[in-house]
Amino acid sequence: MKPRLFILLTTALVIPATADQPTDPPLDESLEDAETIDGNATTWVPRLYGDYAFLFHNTEYDDPPAPRSDERSYLRQTIELGALWEFSSGIELRAGLELEHDIADTLDSFEPTWDSFQLHPRLRLRWDWGWGALTVGHLDPTPHPRTLHTAPYDQPPAGLALTGDFPWLDWELWAARTSRVSEDSKETFLAAGRVAPSLHFGGTPPVEISLPLRFAYSHAGGYDTADYQCYSPPDGVRKEELWNLSSGIGVCVELVRFSMAVETGLVFEPQPPYYGVVYADIDLEGPWWSLGLELGIIDDGFRVVRPRPDLIVPRPLLESTGADTGRRFDQLSLNAGLHYSLEPLTVWADLRWTNTGAIDAAGDRGSYSLAQTLIIVLGAEVSF
Repeated sequence: MKPRLFILLTTALVIPATADQPTDPPLDESLEDAETIDGNATTWVPRLYGDYAFLFHNTEYDDPPAPRSDERSYLRQTIELGALWEFSSGIELRAGLELEHDIADTLDSFEPTWDSFQLHPRLRLRWDWGWGALTVGHLDPTPHPRTLHTAPYDQPPAGLALTGDFPWLDWELWAARTSRVSEDSKETFLAAGRVAPSLHFGGTPPVEISLPLRFAYSHAGGYDTADYQCYSPPDGVRKEELWNLSSGIGVCVELVRFSMAVETGLVFEPQPPYYGVVYADIDLEGPWWSLGLELGIIDDGFRVVRPRPDLIVPRPLLESTGADTGRRFDQLSLNAGLHYSLEPLTVWADLRWTNTGAIDAAGDRGSYSLAQTLIIVLGAEVSF
């Protein structure tokens, strides 16, 4: 057979056999599309993310019996830039830097200074497998304000968190270190958790009944290490541990234009003499607004891991004896909030008023006011 005829016959047989076979992706195809197998992206190429936030937080007390360290203003702006990796198996990694500008502190000096600017690393790894998620790095916890509170101007704690959600149960467990040991500061570890079984009832309107159980724990110390055994802690206490437990019952009703949640329960120290707080909360929440009413009766001597500052009973002598004096305090808080989100912009405004009174031991004159607190929070955030 002639060579030319042999080449033509071979080409005619090979082309039909290979017409339906898959081919390699073109060289100009994106890396993400080229590394996609059965619809699951396996790319390692990150995308850029960023957040800009502005915050104004002001706390004012009306004639407190003693000066309060939290009676001040926080005015700051932050911008965070970084890389975001999103993997097909529900794993997300954020790594970036946040530049913080504390505007309020710049007013302490009449000369220009860069001391009010700080640079913070931000690292967060999250694995979400559907009904639960594990987070390692900088956390965004949602603790209970009467046991463990994180203010909006605090730096995010670094640790790990485990969250989950079933139709009949949800939970959040986390632990973090918030400060290290030094000559003038203790090493502080915080841990908190919430487990809330619930029952759902259909109908109009739908109703949910939950039995939340919360705990909070703090450990402050570190002076038993070799490098700091020769130092004395600033408060004279080398090691301190504190527990709080909270249990109660909550009812949530989903109405047409808003939802209403009512919860009552007890917060206490799980060791004698079991001082605590009896509380009742009522919250109304709409699509862009919220209203709340909080009531509490507090035993004198009750210690809280890290409560919301306006829920701390003021001490006339700037000290807490930790002993039972037979006195009790009542607290009434009114909350109102406006929250509006229009991607990528989110703005919010919160107003909170709290009145703290001492219940008369005789029981025939009601209570008298010790301090009134007004807290105003304004914030805005843009994400991309």
